Amino acid sequence: MNISAHTLEIDNRQFVGRMRSFLRKPHKTKLVTTMTLKKALWFSRHEPTPGQLASARDRGFEIINIPEGKLRGAAPLNSVPEGMSMLCDLLDTAQNLGASACFGVFPTAFLAAHFKKNTNKAVAVPLSGLPDTSRPLRLFASITTPVQEGGSPSLTHVSWEQIA
Repeated sequence: MNISAHTLEIDNRQFVGRMRSFLRKPHKTKLVTTMTLKKALWFSRHEPTPGQLASARDRGFEIINIPEGKLRGAAPLNSVPEGMSMLCDLLDTAQNLGASACFGVFPTAFLAAHFKKNTNKAVAVPLSGLPDTSRPLRLFASITTPVQEGGSPSLTHVSWEQIA
């Protein structure tokens, strides 16, 4: 009996020592989780960066349809009616592809169209609980002037558009 108890005591000390050693060492382990990613469309003339794709994934989205999103993002958009047309087209595409969000860089005309389409929804709700329309958020709406060879594009002011 003494020998068994003594052996057990040594085994426990060895176990504790090994555990302490294990816990002190840095380990390269990855937590593997399975998450169903929701689909999101892309809207920008540029390719999404690896960081943008990772950030979207961290928020539960997979950005799809990137080539078409780049074409849409590069299209000239110089007025709110053009923005409304583009918005409707984007929403139709989202519905057809089962996308629940859109990531990208949105021009002012597009944001203004989105705001005008959703004016019954509060963009920012103050403590009173009522939409704050006394301090609207307006963005500079412009058109890009044609570029001469070797020159850089310039913007021409068109209007200030309310987006919130």
